[in-house]
Amino acid sequence: MIHKLLAVILAAGAFLALTEGQKAHDQLTELEKKGVDLALQNLNSHPSTEHHILFSKTLDKFSSEAHFDDRFVYHNFYAKATTCTKQTEDPDPKQCPFRGDRPLIDCVICYKGHLENIVSEPKPYVSCVRRPALTEEIKNKRNEQCKTIQHSIGTITLLGTKGT
Repeated sequence: MIHKLLAVILAAGAFLALTEGQKAHDQLTELEKKGVDLALQNLNSHPSTEHHILFSKTLDKFSSEAHFDDRFVYHNFYAKATTCTKQTEDPDPKQCPFRGDRPLIDCVICYKGHLENIVSEPKPYVSCVRRPALTEEIKNKRNEQCKTIQHSIGTITLLGTKGT
């Protein structure tokens, strides 16, 4: 009886976490969703990925307007592996709960957007790393790559400023 109750509680928790991730994704702008989708496409296409990976939650994001509907977007978010294998086409977040036995994946994507589309030049930068492997060196490299994209489209550099 206790095992069944525990299983129900765990299933409810997984569903709640999944729906919270879906709600967080739904609250993103169209341009931010396209950035998340690009990062997830990169993750899910990797040969070592066995299960679909979905957006979990935003950690940090920044967007600045450059000129004439051009924007620089920086988005740092968590992604998580689900119970659905890669063979599952168009995984439904309700049918594919997050796995609790896999580490979080910390992703950063930065890119230039025009209106609601990601442009190909400068090439978007995507970096996704499993949490235990994320180092200060990787964080610094990410910041440098994003600064390069930001400078190339002529936006102010929030990533280079220090808080007071």
